[in-house]
Amino acid sequence: MHVFSQTTALLAACAMGGVRAASPTSGVMELDLAFPRNQTYKPAARLPIVFGYQNPELATALNARVSFVVWNLDDMRNSVVTSSFDLGQAANLSSRDPFLQYGYFPGFEAEGRWLLTWTVGWDNCTEDSLELTNTGKRITHQTTTQSVRFATKDSAPETDLAAATDNKDCPQEMGLAFDVTATLKVPSWAKGEDWSGGDQCAKVAESMPKPSPCRVQIDAAAASSMAASMTAKACAHKDVAPPKGVECPPDEKSSAQQLVVTGMACLAAAVGAFGFVLM
Repeated sequence: MHVFSQTTALLAACAMGGVRAASPTSGVMELDLAFPRNQTYKPAARLPIVFGYQNPELATALNARVSFVVWNLDDMRNSVVTSSFDLGQAANLSSRDPFLQYGYFPGFEAEGRWLLTWTVGWDNCTEDSLELTNTGKRITHQTTTQSVRFATKDSAPETDLAAATDNKDCPQEMGLAFDVTATLKVPSWAKGEDWSGGDQCAKVAESMPKPSPCRVQIDAAAASSMAASMTAKACAHKDVAPPKGVECPPDEKSSAQQLVVTGMACLAAAVGAFGFVLM
């Protein structure tokens, strides 16, 4: 009976742990530039660019996306980085709050002054905009652009994401906050040119709350996980040389084969030595 009760309790705990809380239908969703900030960093072969989403599950209803460009202020003829993130393509949004989206980009090996310009896009709908009889524009598409300057200098310390996001420098201009008052189901006939998101669309209040970008912190564990993920992605193709600044771990298959060969050689040597003694 004791074992049975323990097993029953364990199964109940597992069942409870498997129950996922319902996604929020209202609240404040915030998108923040977590890194880089208006600071000076050591030149690096690959520099991380990190955005954080607070209350991230509401971001899909907003159809939130961000595009960004990094310019070399000493040579504005060409951009160094041009990329974008789409939260709708991210998985496991509930796994972390804030949810981090990031990439590692080349081009920052030397000292320089840089301008990162980022544009956030989001969509807003109302009950009226989703009415079949409405002949006007059904869903509002909005964008806003912000920027931050940073520098790379040889005398600066090595980039430490945990230290760089420990609330030292995160002005409100580093974030945007959205007051989602409700999420509305998008009818199938309303999807298409006006709506490229999922089944829910956010109804957003006209006034935007003040953002709190200091709440987005990258702890040591998250920074280590991000670096490991970057390395794994860069080293996924064994027949292609890794990018500059990335050290790939030894090929497990090759290491295993080498271990087998070494083991067989040791065994052969041992057998040979044993035969010699017998003689």
